[in-house]
Amino acid sequence: MIEEQPQLIVIAGVPGSGRSTFAKCYKNAFIHSLPLMSFKEGLSSGESFSTVLALAAPEDMVNLQKAHRRGYRITIYYMFTGRLLSMLRARYRQIAEGVPFSESSFKKNYAASYKGLISTYQRCEIVFFIRNQKEFEFLAAYDPKKTSLEVFSKALKVVKTSVDAIK
Repeated sequence: MIEEQPQLIVIAGVPGSGRSTFAKCYKNAFIHSLPLMSFKEGLSSGESFSTVLALAAPEDMVNLQKAHRRGYRITIYYMFTGRLLSMLRARYRQIAEGVPFSESSFKKNYAASYKGLISTYQRCEIVFFIRNQKEFEFLAAYDPKKTSLEVFSKALKVVKTSVDAIK
């Protein structure tokens, strides 16, 4: 009997990009009805799962490395939203939850998320770019086996620059 490789779907993006909303909206559509779990829960189960990450924290990178070493097929849906809109969404959410908003923390996590995506790219099966300014819009898909890290990084910069220019 051949054992199927477990799948990990990561819904990622900067703070305020719509990761949680995307996970809820598309849960049964193409995320293959995988259970939405914290990374720790999913990885300890050894089963296929989906999770929501900013890709900004060092532990995100460590966990993705563990998943890759354990044979998970990793797919990332990366949400792009302009810096100003993301900041407004993040500020609103934190204030609504009674948490003080820190612009400096936001900026740090915003930049770290993009760096995290680049450092994770070559461990993935595929990375989808999705713009979320007013609605979810699929932009592109990148396969590390077919698209070099250099080309991917340039495409990432182009999309990031274009959404950041939206006022």
